[in-house]
Amino acid sequence: MISLRHEKAAMVGCSVDEVELRCSLAKSYLSRDENVSDSEQGLLISGLYLEGASMDLGKEYLVEPTSALSQLPDLFVSAVIPEEEEPRPEDRNEADDLEVYRCPVFINRARQFCSFTLPMKCSKTADHWALAGVAIVLDIGDASNSWKLAPSNFKQ
Repeated sequence: MISLRHEKAAMVGCSVDEVELRCSLAKSYLSRDENVSDSEQGLLISGLYLEGASMDLGKEYLVEPTSALSQLPDLFVSAVIPEEEEPRPEDRNEADDLEVYRCPVFINRARQFCSFTLPMKCSKTADHWALAGVAIVLDIGDASNSWKLAPSNFKQ
């Protein structure tokens, strides 16, 4: 994710600190294709799980959980300069006014190390989701076991 920000900063000649990540549903899950242009560069990420919240696929934002753990659809992550991404007043919609929660991404459910954060639009305040402990998990391990501290092939 850091390399995305570095590449964008080099392309436009600005500081890496001025570049942010943007996260949206991948085209395969969208009924309309205007959210991601064909020329936009980024990463397609799949196999992520959301813990502590659910994703409203129609409106593309976090909502109260329907289960403890839910699989996220493929996400498209790109680097943007916030000032360049301001929509024109006539192009704004209700999703543009939603708050953004910087959702931590962990390797496993033990949450020992936060790899990076992804910006997720949310139906409530970012503080609400932080207090609820909402996070993205890469490896959920054995679904019957709530915590995974060692690989499943680990022999004692």
